[in-house]
Amino acid sequence: MATLTGAIGTGSKWLLDRIVGALAATGVNPNFLTFLGLVVNFAAAAMFAIGRFRTGALIILFAGFLGHAGRAGGAAAESRYGVRRVL
Repeated sequence: MATLTGAIGTGSKWLLDRIVGALAATGVNPNFLTFLGLVVNFAAAAMFAIGRFRTGALIILFAGFLGHAGRAGGAAAESRYGVRRVL
């Protein structure tokens, strides 16, 4: 028997996969998406600072999509130390 929270998680993952897939398909550099996520989180912090908590929470959710899209791009990067890692 499936639980309510399990059903919500499954539905959310399906929606998240669709949104992230669309962002990743644009071919945007994952590092740019990570930087954009940082900028968006600064906007969320500003909303929290002025007392707009719901707006700040929605902005943080959007920043989460950017982070997932950056990782879903499957791009690899090499650090200045020569270590290759998958982003």
